[in-house]
Amino acid sequence: MTAPTNATPGSPWTATGSIGVVSAVGNWTASVSLSAFTNKDVPTAEPVSVAGATYRAGAASCVSALGLPLNRTIAPTTVTVASSPRDFRSSPSGLGSLVCLADWDFALTLPLPPTMLAGRYAGVLTHSVA
Repeated sequence: MTAPTNATPGSPWTATGSIGVVSAVGNWTASVSLSAFTNKDVPTAEPVSVAGATYRAGAASCVSALGLPLNRTIAPTTVTVASSPRDFRSSPSGLGSLVCLADWDFALTLPLPPTMLAGRYAGVLTHSVA
């Protein structure tokens, strides 16, 4: 994931990245969750909440294990992120037991509170596939 090194309190912060799914058998559903961001320089500072954060998954195509397109496009999706997993993407319908390789670019946007303190912040973005 690529994230800006500087952030402005009261403004949105956006990080981008790429991720993929390799499904050997059957259909899948992908979910995403995000922890609060804690200040590593000032541990007593109020964590930055994930309230209002969004995750945008770009379009993807399902490709077979042989590298052949399956002519199944997965549309872009945007979900509100929370500390508990949120489903945002599923394998295209009708694939059955076909192998599906799909990857996409994503953008994570987090509104920053105007009262946040200066420092290095860390949070955890989790992708899950079931």
